[in-house]
Amino acid sequence: MKQIFRISILLFAIMLSFSCQNEKTFDSNKWKQSGGESLMLDTRKEMVSDLLKRKILLHKSHNEIVELIGSPVNYNNTVFEFKEYYPVQEKHGSDIDPIITYVEITFDRNGISEAVQIVE
Repeated sequence: MKQIFRISILLFAIMLSFSCQNEKTFDSNKWKQSGGESLMLDTRKEMVSDLLKRKILLHKSHNEIVELIGSPVNYNNTVFEFKEYYPVQEKHGSDIDPIITYVEITFDRNGISEAVQIVE
């Protein structure tokens, strides 16, 4: 029984190590270069976890964020007073409409970012 438990733990550790290989350290230049048609690649998706974990976009002004990850885009053709959306990845499935993942940044009344999350 103990051997089965050890083997299970070992297999879990191996699977975990392989699954983490898709995460990369955030690199501002690579992020900005992977926009446009490159949104269909995994470049930004692989960095977004590090971007959020390290809280790189928190407590920053709009201009500081644009310097790091580029300009925001319209989200559902709606303008929000205290939120901005930055594209992470665009995926096409069997439907005609793509699924687009965004970084959503919420700003306080002084224009400083106070919350960052991923939305589709």
